[in-house]
Amino acid sequence: MSSHPNRLDVKVEQLRALYTQFQTLLDEKVALHLPEEQDAVKREVLVQLQKYLVESFEMVSGSLHVVNGAAGASLRDLIEQSRNQFVEPFDLELNEQVRQKYQEWEDETVKVAQLRCDVPKRVGQGYQESMRDALREADATIDSVSQPVLDASSDIDEEDANTALGGPQDRQALLADYRESLIRIRDAQQLLPASKARLRKIQSLVMYLESETDQSDSI
Repeated sequence: MSSHPNRLDVKVEQLRALYTQFQTLLDEKVALHLPEEQDAVKREVLVQLQKYLVESFEMVSGSLHVVNGAAGASLRDLIEQSRNQFVEPFDLELNEQVRQKYQEWEDETVKVAQLRCDVPKRVGQGYQESMRDALREADATIDSVSQPVLDASSDIDEEDANTALGGPQDRQALLADYRESLIRIRDAQQLLPASKARLRKIQSLVMYLESETDQSDSI
């Protein structure tokens, strides 16, 4: 009569035989449904199924009494010999290392994809800002050249034009303003090519990054 009336008496040999039958059935199912799968993928599936099977046995351990089991031995320990028939002991640890490496690789892949998406946007924003800055500089230079001439013109009435231009000092001042305007126009002409060259470089960089992104997306 069993000393544990609420438990089912089993022997270690029976327990191992039952585990072996379940594991063999799972292996056959994997071979049937994944016949041409890569070894790494099939191995991962087998390891996960084995872990699930061991956990299932442990869940019912409270309802079993192993009559010839070693004192203090867990159900996992008792079926270890049967487990080793299917997967070598180091496989679980190796599988965990491989899983971690795959996870790291996936994380890095996500980062690279995010950078490929963000970098062209950032460069494009920089291009737009540089273009606006160059236009503002050009507008400011043109305004600085035009405003003195407009101010001088507004101060001279048609009736007083001859009088205003008649004095030597007035003519000298007007000539000085004219020379200063020519200098500013020259500076503006020198500034615009440099700004255009800088914008062309940025635009070329944007086009290159966009082409690289399109090529990576098509792979």
